[in-house]
Amino acid sequence: MKIYVIGNLEITDMDQFMIYSKRVREIVRDFGGRFLVRGGNNYAIEGNWETHRLIVIEFPDRPTYDAMFNSEAYQSIIPYRQAGSRGSLVVVDGVADDA
Repeated sequence: MKIYVIGNLEITDMDQFMIYSKRVREIVRDFGGRFLVRGGNNYAIEGNWETHRLIVIEFPDRPTYDAMFNSEAYQSIIPYRQAGSRGSLVVVDGVADDA
């Protein structure tokens, strides 16, 4: 089952965030992930949802995501994301193929 990382990040220090941003693309790709949404214009169509920089990343399955998240390469760039942004990230299961 595919796994999705969904984030809503407010950039607070562009220099720090760009260090993370430039390196995370390759790391995600190396672990079979792909960005489906990475920034771009967005607007709420219902409710009161304050959005900033939205991201959606797809991974083939949870073990692959876990391997990426726990990798030395990814762990080494997390401080740049944390120093350069604030917000929320969640990991969610996709829809089963037979659903």
